[in-house]
Amino acid sequence: MSPDSAQYNSLGEQTRMVNIAAKYTGGDIDKARQMVAGQYNDVVAIKGKFSVNSAQKYGILILFVNVAHRYLMNANTLITGNRAGTEKARIFDHWKHYHAGFEEMAKREGDQASGSYEFTSHLASSIDGYNVYPMLESGDLDGVTSTISEIINKYFNSGDVECQVELEKTNSLALEVDGIRLENRADQPAEQAAAEESRIPARFREIEEQADYVIEGKVIVSPVRGKSVQSLKPGETIKVQLVNKDDISLRVAEVLKAVTQEGDILPIKARMKAILPADEGGMVLYAYVAKNVLVKIIEEENVKIEVEVPKTGSDEDEARSSLSLYVALLIGLVLFTVIVLSVIF
Repeated sequence: MSPDSAQYNSLGEQTRMVNIAAKYTGGDIDKARQMVAGQYNDVVAIKGKFSVNSAQKYGILILFVNVAHRYLMNANTLITGNRAGTEKARIFDHWKHYHAGFEEMAKREGDQASGSYEFTSHLASSIDGYNVYPMLESGDLDGVTSTISEIINKYFNSGDVECQVELEKTNSLALEVDGIRLENRADQPAEQAAAEESRIPARFREIEEQADYVIEGKVIVSPVRGKSVQSLKPGETIKVQLVNKDDISLRVAEVLKAVTQEGDILPIKARMKAILPADEGGMVLYAYVAKNVLVKIIEEENVKIEVEVPKTGSDEDEARSSLSLYVALLIGLVLFTVIVLSVIF
């Protein structure tokens, strides 16, 4: 049990927590239950401290970014001239302890902290512009650190920036229970959710409802030995590449032993389920990569892709004929050797 879920013990309390969590999962009760159990994390906490020595400005920050819906839920920064105070910030502590320490320092600095509001606004507006979400999803600490450093650099117009950042996964429920004020874009009215659902063509929805999960992928192009997309048939095995590193994609790749030591996902086999024309042109392919897990591929052109071709009877006959030929040649060579030796001796 995770630190964020350890407090939800009694049945009544769990029910209340599920109802709160459902606000952040768009009404998805299964995901809400996973969130209560600490098995579904939709938020990444960015904890950091920095210094701009040329301006004698030092700061700490804590951001809560919803990676599931890609938006900033909460941002807090503190800028001060007190270097010693910011250096004591422990970014590797659990986000609850770090946030508590942030609030204590904000009270302690009081009027000595200046420009924090303006910098917070600048940082918040820059998060979307720099599109840090893929980096947060993949846990790219170096990428996030570099981006935060660049944002600070541009705000202070100084290249003399030192920045240290740590990332930590958590979820919206834990934040709300801890009293963090959050922006919630997932809590949309039922009518709006229904309207968005209706935008998915019925023929696609019918297929996707047959699976528990639908993840995104792309085909492996094979111009010479491949098979054209439009000629594919249900049941054929194709090679696909999963394009995202979400929980389901990673879980599928790990089960199939298709993850490198660096965390990259390798191409995997998929069994064709259906191929449908897309409204905007091209084709939409659905294929199973695991039990009840479909990969959805949008292919705009009728390219040739890699397909696994099963061995046919003719291939086996050809192999058998080749073996017979080799045996006959070997026997002939042995007989020829025996005859020559007989003549000599």
